Amino acid sequence: MPGPHGWYVVRSSAQNGSWEVRALATLDEVAPLLHDGDEYVLGLPVSAILAQRLRLPTVEEGEFPEMVRLQIEKALPYAAEELTTDFEVIEQTEQGSVVSAIAVHNERLSELAAPLLASGRIPKQITVYAAQRGASHAAEGRALFIYPEGESLISAITENGKLSLARVLDGVEPKQLQSDLPHLALSAEMEGINASFSNVLLDESCFNLSDTIEGVFASRPHIVSIEMPPAATKLNLLPESWRQRRAQLVRLRLPPSHRHEHAHAEEVRRAIGAAKVENISDFD
Repeated sequence: MPGPHGWYVVRSSAQNGSWEVRALATLDEVAPLLHDGDEYVLGLPVSAILAQRLRLPTVEEGEFPEMVRLQIEKALPYAAEELTTDFEVIEQTEQGSVVSAIAVHNERLSELAAPLLASGRIPKQITVYAAQRGASHAAEGRALFIYPEGESLISAITENGKLSLARVLDGVEPKQLQSDLPHLALSAEMEGINASFSNVLLDESCFNLSDTIEGVFASRPHIVSIEMPPAATKLNLLPESWRQRRAQLVRLRLPPSHRHEHAHAEEVRRAIGAAKVENISDFD
């Protein structure tokens, strides 16, 4: 997952099961730490994704994928096959549903994760670190997170642990943040999000921004540290071609006697996925 100076690797220690963190500059340094068969999750930086809060006129989750895809296509200048999208439900009422919709451009993702792909270390899940932080620290209610990714400062709004709005701020200095936060609150209100944040979470590495945040929101931010490990999210932005390649690599690592059984299980999974797509198309 992204850190202030590169990437964090959070993994369970083989000795005692406790969690340990390593800070590395690039994913080139991460790849050698991964081994055949490792089941790991890649958390993307906000700069790599588009996050949208969508209000859909239905509570039938079978209709969501197509609706989300259509809304994402309107917002991005890419064809559907160039994107991988997913969503999480924020809330539902009799009138409809509010969902967190996330998209990533596959080419951009391939460039970012090139060292992992080159070494055959394909993750089992690709999510968004901002969503992981929301699920970890604010599973209920609204929260505003401020934390660094690389040389940038991130603001992420979550609702019930789901990512609603994410922005890369213009600077990391207190004066710039004092200017940026009111604009962020206005953007949130325009998206239908109540911007009276009583729960503001600030990464410990940005402690010097505490007074600035308190001056804007009239409440002291809660200081949070890196999650060991982050909470799980439903989001999975793993492109279908990566899923197929990962399944192939897993199959090659199996003893020959088990490969046919695994291949059959993959065929069943794809058939179920195709059936879901067919059912969705019935609503068009």
